[in-house]
Amino acid sequence: MLNSCRIQSVNSRTVGKLLFFFLFASVLLIQDIGHATQSTPAAIVIAVRGGAQATDLQGLSRKLKVKSELFQNDQLTTAKNGRIQIMFTDNTIVSLGRKTSLLISEYILNKDQSGKLDTKVTEGVFRVMGGILTKTSPENFNTQTPSGNIGIRGSMYTGKVTGDQTSLLFEGGKGITFRNSTGLVEISKPGHGTNVNNINSMIPQPRKFSSNDLKSFQKEFTLRVTKDAGKSGHTGGSSFLLPAKFSPNDAQKLKAEVKDTLADNDEAGGEEKQQEEQSAEEQTQEMAELTAQVQDNPKEAARILQKAMANKNLKVEKAMEAVLRGMQNPTKDDFNQLINQALDMGITLESAKELVKTLKESGGICK
Repeated sequence: MLNSCRIQSVNSRTVGKLLFFFLFASVLLIQDIGHATQSTPAAIVIAVRGGAQATDLQGLSRKLKVKSELFQNDQLTTAKNGRIQIMFTDNTIVSLGRKTSLLISEYILNKDQSGKLDTKVTEGVFRVMGGILTKTSPENFNTQTPSGNIGIRGSMYTGKVTGDQTSLLFEGGKGITFRNSTGLVEISKPGHGTNVNNINSMIPQPRKFSSNDLKSFQKEFTLRVTKDAGKSGHTGGSSFLLPAKFSPNDAQKLKAEVKDTLADNDEAGGEEKQQEEQSAEEQTQEMAELTAQVQDNPKEAARILQKAMANKNLKVEKAMEAVLRGMQNPTKDDFNQLINQALDMGITLESAKELVKTLKESGGICK
């Protein structure tokens, strides 16, 4: 009996030691795997404006700048004034608008160019231009949103997440899909999209988005990247390095343009230039919002102008331009009232005449 108890005691101690060793080895293995994952960048930042940061699995956050490396499990967030563009190693490009949150859930790029890219957007506006993986492994390219999952086949699209709702716009390429618990819808016509209320809502059939819908998406990514951006076919107010229309050659163009932009950022440096560009972007955004307000209620143009000037964020000339663009087809009385009010606010008669002339020539207001 004694011998039996003794043997059991020894065996228990042995099992305990083996169990401890196994757990210890497992922890080391997990740490090694995590370290290996983190040591291989999934993407780099190729452009950034305003505040943007990445938070890793351990909850450690780091401010993002051009050339910052990004890894699997990084949670990317942009501030109220922040926008960012990243490029994965397969050349997929993702742009994030203001107040946007995206998680790089999983990223794999194998030697044969196959792999997987899973991302998750919980808030904000984002644009995706597919790279190699959308051609070699389209079934493994997925973006999760609160109301469903987006698939892509060598294409470009823009999405917006507000609460549980997702708006999706297809911009070009072979096509995209949207899937949730109710089924799947394919979108293959550029300029068409859908709006889905939540994960359990039926996905409406694609419809052509209005010009206002398109502008709403576009303004989220309008930035001045470099003063010479127009040389490669993109204007100073272009869509943050992404083309207005998608073509098969865009990936190669973008790769060259990204290199130029990184070089420009290295040479320019300095916070001052970025602050100037950010100020210009914010002014452009305010003008767009002012124009939209007047478009919704043209009869209130004078009051809207007065309120805008009270905020003192825009010069009267810029505010006047935005309001006139929103009016489009003003009556003579409404037009004269607005001009007189602007004159009272400090715009010169010469500036007013020049502004009206420019807008007429560009079709900004009626003749």
